[in-house]
Amino acid sequence: MYISKRILKIILIIIAAVIVVAFASTAIGKEKIQDTSTKAQNVVYKADTQYKIISVTIEVNENTQDYTEQILNILNKNNVKATFFLTGQWVEANKDLAKKISDSGHEIGNHSNTHKDMKKMMTYKIEKEITDADQIISQVYTKQIELFKPPFSYVGSNVVNAADKKGKTVIIHSLDSLDWKSSSADYIVNIINSNINPGDIICFHNDAKYCADSLDILIPKLKEQGYKFDTVGEILKINDK
Repeated sequence: MYISKRILKIILIIIAAVIVVAFASTAIGKEKIQDTSTKAQNVVYKADTQYKIISVTIEVNENTQDYTEQILNILNKNNVKATFFLTGQWVEANKDLAKKISDSGHEIGNHSNTHKDMKKMMTYKIEKEITDADQIISQVYTKQIELFKPPFSYVGSNVVNAADKKGKTVIIHSLDSLDWKSSSADYIVNIINSNINPGDIICFHNDAKYCADSLDILIPKLKEQGYKFDTVGEILKINDK
């Protein structure tokens, strides 16, 4: 049987429409997750200030290598208050060290409970990650936990919505030390020195071999340049008007 091109075209359009409807129906009742831009609303990357004040942040998670104690000792030695973003699972396994961070006057933020990739997670599951971590961290930290840094610095609408529901400010660094892939302390120091700006939030990791050594070199250098250090919560309070 001969089918004209016009009829064939109509048939193909109908088939395509059926496929679209079928696909859409499977999504009913499911939450839509949409990535946000790197300048997402309700997400803080740095302090909006021209004052030479910056913040050191340490992402802390359960890893084969853990240099948290060495990093803490260097910060205390140089009289610098930092913000430690802790996972609940790390605190559960390292309560004495977590309490030492708190007792040293450093700020503690929430870095989720189990450090899962949140790209495809539903908002309610992210909320539970935040809640579970808060409950564990609160065993060693008496202040209110106001900051949340998502694992792998992923910022999607699911993350932003979950943090908002839990009353958290989402923090994403403005300057990555690249300590996680660095081959020396000097490499890290050069990255920070070459890119530092007022209001920067600098990211370090507890499993980075050269993190502590680089901070020991970097902090005095930046102080000589007139930079002052404080926690994320504090530097955000001095935003220029």
